[in-house]
Amino acid sequence: MTGNISVPSSAAFTGTEDDVSVSGTATGSVSQPSFTGTGVRLVTGNIPVPSSYTATFTGTEGDVSASGTPNGSVSQPTFTGTKAQISGTTTATGEVSQPTFTGTSKTVTVS
Repeated sequence: MTGNISVPSSAAFTGTEDDVSVSGTATGSVSQPSFTGTGVRLVTGNIPVPSSYTATFTGTEGDVSASGTPNGSVSQPTFTGTKAQISGTTTATGEVSQPTFTGTSKTVTVS
């Protein structure tokens, strides 16, 4: 019976914002989890879900930054494909005529 489960259509935060800091050393280990039991299919067809969600935030925005040193390396890239040697000879077409001088002629003496 899920007809009497209320589902909120909006959410709002009121209060005083603050920073949270946690420190410590984790103990133990996490391994691949396993499931024991009988699987069932969850049917949600008759649970009311709002068609529009509205959320509001009240407080002061802040910037988040992160820094660190990347792991790994970049090596010299390699080329794969077919190389080609380009060479050849060309012959210019057209003609160059005798240039003409326009101006006042002077004599230059070099000693």
